[in-house]
Amino acid sequence: MKPIQHSTSTHMQGTLPITKTDVQGAPAVISFWKPTPEELMTLNGGGVLSLLLMGEAMPTVAITAVKP
Repeated sequence: MKPIQHSTSTHMQGTLPITKTDVQGAPAVISFWKPTPEELMTLNGGGVLSLLLMGEAMPTVAITAVKP
């Protein structure tokens, strides 16, 4: 997957385009990712996404599909 600049991107976190927003009054940050053609074939074939976060705890996250 590759991070992409989205029309709502408002900031950069290093080289990662992000959108700063809030969800139900809590601050939130969104980044948008586009699968490679190979990853898209895997997903369309029943593959799943994995989320890797460094550390020993899982923060609250959400993974959704959105139109570009």
